[in-house]
Amino acid sequence: MSVLGVLLLIYVGIIVVLYLAQRQILYYPIGINKAPEGVSLLSAIDTQNRGYSPEGWFIPPTDVHKGVILHFHGNAGNVASRYAAFLPLLATGYGALFAEYSGYNGNQGKPSKDNIIADADGYIQKLFELGYEAKDIVIYGESLGSGPASYVATKYDVPTLVLQVPYDSIAAVAKKKYPFIIGLDYLLKDNFDNVEYLANYKGRSLFLLAERDNVIPTIHGETLYNSVSEPKLLHIFKGAGHNDIYETDYLQRVYDFIEKQ
Repeated sequence: MSVLGVLLLIYVGIIVVLYLAQRQILYYPIGINKAPEGVSLLSAIDTQNRGYSPEGWFIPPTDVHKGVILHFHGNAGNVASRYAAFLPLLATGYGALFAEYSGYNGNQGKPSKDNIIADADGYIQKLFELGYEAKDIVIYGESLGSGPASYVATKYDVPTLVLQVPYDSIAAVAKKKYPFIIGLDYLLKDNFDNVEYLANYKGRSLFLLAERDNVIPTIHGETLYNSVSEPKLLHIFKGAGHNDIYETDYLQRVYDFIEKQ
């Protein structure tokens, strides 16, 4: 076999491996944690008749004048670490529903774009069933979670949206990381497209980006920010990486933003 043939075979092999393993690369459902005291398990409504309902962690507001933050986390771990990070914000009286995805933290199903979008639909509809209205809800999406967050914020006209280290689309991020893959648009199984999701969004949005983000480079969040209509606010944390925002005053910025509704 010629050298060119060998190289072509190697290239095709790499593409096949990446195609078959892409969901293992994208989703990292690590660990199973029990809900701590004071936290209730809340089942999403099974809007797609999948035969199961994922459970998230729910804390009702302790202040009747505060709403509920519907939080969609990133691709790794589970809701436990996000709950712990948000305790200072919950102490101000806000409630929260930490949406846990299919296949994460002991939930049935497997993570995929279709399942996570269905999960998001089910969680917000559960909040509606409990008596909350769109105006009572703050949608919060972190990293991968900016996809389902952007989707439900627009679909249900939720007036307040917070996106932490978001992307314009999974395809755009993948093309930067794997520029050698020809036809990536056709090979990608789960393309959350936030530019498309937010094209008709009429609410107010806060963008929290990390200057030295090597997971989702800042340019992707800036592209999304530039595509969204006013009113909107952008903050880039200087010197911070993808997961370093938790070590900043980001929660104060979130609180200040959602308090100005």
